Amino acid sequence: MTVGDHILNSNPEIPKLAEIVSARCSGLPLALLTVGSVMASRKSYHDWICAVEMLQSYPSEFSENCTISVDELIDLWIGEGLLDGTRPREQGEFIISTLKLSCLLEGDESMEFVWMHEMIRDMALWLARDKEKNRTRDRDIIHYPPICPNLSTLLIRDTLVKAFPGGFFEFMTVLTALDLSGNQGLVELPPEIGRLRFLKYLNLSLTSITKLPTGLANLRNLRCLLLDYTMHLTKIPPREVMSCFSLLQVYSKMNRVIEYFDEVKVSVDDELAFLDVLGGFRHMNKIRITLFCHPSVEKIFSSYTIQECIRKLKLIDCTGLTSLCPNYALPNLGKLEIFRCCSLQEIRKPDWGEFHNLRQVHVGVCPLLPNLTCLAYARNLEILTILDCQSMKQVISEEEMVGDEVFPKLKTLSLTCLPSLETICCLPKSFSSPIEIEVSRCPCLRQLPFDDESVDFLKKIRGELEWWAALDWGSDFVKDACSFKFKSISAPSGNAKEMTASTSKEKTASGSKS
Repeated sequence: MTVGDHILNSNPEIPKLAEIVSARCSGLPLALLTVGSVMASRKSYHDWICAVEMLQSYPSEFSENCTISVDELIDLWIGEGLLDGTRPREQGEFIISTLKLSCLLEGDESMEFVWMHEMIRDMALWLARDKEKNRTRDRDIIHYPPICPNLSTLLIRDTLVKAFPGGFFEFMTVLTALDLSGNQGLVELPPEIGRLRFLKYLNLSLTSITKLPTGLANLRNLRCLLLDYTMHLTKIPPREVMSCFSLLQVYSKMNRVIEYFDEVKVSVDDELAFLDVLGGFRHMNKIRITLFCHPSVEKIFSSYTIQECIRKLKLIDCTGLTSLCPNYALPNLGKLEIFRCCSLQEIRKPDWGEFHNLRQVHVGVCPLLPNLTCLAYARNLEILTILDCQSMKQVISEEEMVGDEVFPKLKTLSLTCLPSLETICCLPKSFSSPIEIEVSRCPCLRQLPFDDESVDFLKKIRGELEWWAALDWGSDFVKDACSFKFKSISAPSGNAKEMTASTSKEKTASGSKS
């Protein structure tokens, strides 16, 4: 497919940009055909500007055979100003979807990670070989302070670096994107980071820093601040620092559950004050956050401004939280995790709306929670994990079911250590898309929600042999169909802490594509 005259004539600047795109493809037929198919319907001047930038952008700069988080990729684009408007996340997802359809990127079923085919990556690096883009990757510049006055993007990810020499960032005066994520030995950053006044993107996730860089408040152009899984960074960024980031669009501070089996000491006042600051950012559109105090949860569910921005929400050890009662359905929430909320007795359906964007839910160690009936209003849910909820008798209660299907898009269901669980859902047509199920230590679960038609959607089912032998079947056809897809597993030993630790390690390992 090629770009037609109607596209070239739709804006007087597009022919010039098309020439630049063609030049950056260096006349390679594969590159020209692929990019032509991507741009064949693009009439917007901004789309063509993005094409020029992204031809030499981030996927090729990541290590070979490495998966790239879709969230991180979009955050990078936001940080460098490649995505604008009021809905940059949706714009970024559309671009990634288009690149995947054109085979410039590949992806997994979860839609959380992408990677470049080896040949496409080699081509992208070849195209960029002579360009003075001044982007630098990884490992080769750790041991001396480089002089890079035009450097705009610096990615030093997943290395063994423990410290940077003094003055390392002194001559990077126009740096706009700095990614130091995955350097788990890195405990401290040099103070001159506070002098990078053009910096828009800062990623310190998966490092061992104990405090934020000196002079962080000077980074007044910052748009993205990512602090995920910085387990040694225990203090919330102070109000006086955060309030300096008036242009901030993305803030992320997620924590692993395994880091918090001991009592978490978080000041309620500090957490509430921090949420006040986040809610005051005029340009904020994406928040990924872990909360530890139940007044903070109530604040989120009563603030429409914050609810609009929440993309991922994790609640850990929220003592005193008995009920989740959202006024609105957190319209952009994609992932919800609730762990060790020992007082939680109900999660109510939203007063208004549905969880349209909710794709993943993980609930563990909530001993008083009887069901997750609110998920009947999450029609796009794809992954559901429930662990160690002693009182749960039903996943979806019969009284609250909506329509004939409960989980129309669910792909993965994992049920572990639910001693009271009797039913998943009473509807025999609960699932209407291919699904994998794993059941472990759920002795009272005697029936599966399948009939002669819906059983075709079952891809795999795993469980203990003793549990499988005790199941009741609605028909021999369903039994035979399920038996063909059944694989026995050993019952996991140990407590919730050990199982959660194992799960955390598996998730960390999934960050690299084998």
